[in-house]
Amino acid sequence: MRDFDSDAGPSIVSITDRVRLLPIGMPVTSVYFLGDNAVFIGAEENAAIVNAKDEISRVAIHGGAVLCAASDGERIVTGGDDGKVVALNAKGETSVLATDAKRRWIDCVALHPDGAFAWSAGKTAFVRSGKAEDPELDAALKAHVSQVGTGDWVDTLLRDWAVRDGKRAGVQYGEAYRRLVLRSGT
Repeated sequence: MRDFDSDAGPSIVSITDRVRLLPIGMPVTSVYFLGDNAVFIGAEENAAIVNAKDEISRVAIHGGAVLCAASDGERIVTGGDDGKVVALNAKGETSVLATDAKRRWIDCVALHPDGAFAWSAGKTAFVRSGKAEDPELDAALKAHVSQVGTGDWVDTLLRDWAVRDGKRAGVQYGEAYRRLVLRSGT
């Protein structure tokens, strides 16, 4: 844009004058901020953490394609075609939060401010509480009333689900039905 500037100063302000090029070195599917660091989620295997000095650190997060990501500002949780749900923090540390028993692709992940997280693999959705002392996940489910509903009948329904088999519950999801699998700690 400087080619069009006169001696009196810039005639047009361009976005290219206000951005920095970063050699990430991979296709990027999403970007999040963790503190002062920008985290670029790659399409395959890695994330790139960029600090304020433009230093780039690559972190391996999956053993294949990264299919989805979500962030709560403290961590980024990703799902991959390796069947894993992985958390990444601002320091570049990763931890595997869950692994699908059948190694199915993790299609979608979601985070709740209390630390709970959810993911789907195929036609099955999973929810795990962020609180170790909350194995029934009642609080996490009640926080998402848009998916379950409101009123006293919700408590009755949750108790009935636990009595039925302690693990599976039918919840209408759009036009199809998905199973909501309640799990504690593992």
